[in-house]
Amino acid sequence: MSSQHRSEKMKREILVVNTATLFEKRLFSWFSSAEEFDYEKIILDHFEYRVRGDMEIDPSFQQPIPYALIWNPTTQKMIAYKRWSDESTSWEERLFWKWSLWVWGHIELDVKDTKNPMYETVFQEIEEEIFLKKDELKTVEVLWYINDNSDEVWKVHVWVLYLVTTDVDTVSINDGELEKVYFLSLDDIRQIINSEDAEMESWSRIAFEAFERISQAG
Repeated sequence: MSSQHRSEKMKREILVVNTATLFEKRLFSWFSSAEEFDYEKIILDHFEYRVRGDMEIDPSFQQPIPYALIWNPTTQKMIAYKRWSDESTSWEERLFWKWSLWVWGHIELDVKDTKNPMYETVFQEIEEEIFLKKDELKTVEVLWYINDNSDEVWKVHVWVLYLVTTDVDTVSINDGELEKVYFLSLDDIRQIINSEDAEMESWSRIAFEAFERISQAG
């Protein structure tokens, strides 16, 4: 992705929610289970759209970012993919060659009038990146919220971790940033996480830990 493309993205309007409104009844740091408090409802009741570039430097607003883990409960496998290291398709060098478990994206104006813009963004991103269509996705469930104020970038974002289930057991790539995409067993994913030769991005590690924690509790 060129710097020009990134600049164009910064000019787009994205869904945001006032920070004070979002955390008025309950402020949390790091993790919060969806069972503990329904932040999604507050976002859907109070969101507005503002220019992304302005929001990246304004901590009075939060940018909700839906992240989706895609899980086949029948085969007990989860989608994992590996990124290319190609500056023509991605500007984020920190992610080159790394493994990831989730699909994500900012919420833009084209889903503004849908029942749940966060769900629709999840569906769009999955179809754009790995060719899974909306009717192939069975359920969407909020698992976890993440609020990380450790630096200036993270403090303007709140992550909403979704578990999306599907009966599909094969996938193909539809994104120039991805080298390979697979359905992997949980043991396979653990091996990647623990391997010195196959680095996985940090937020995917955190998401996988949250998924395992909830699965074990269930």
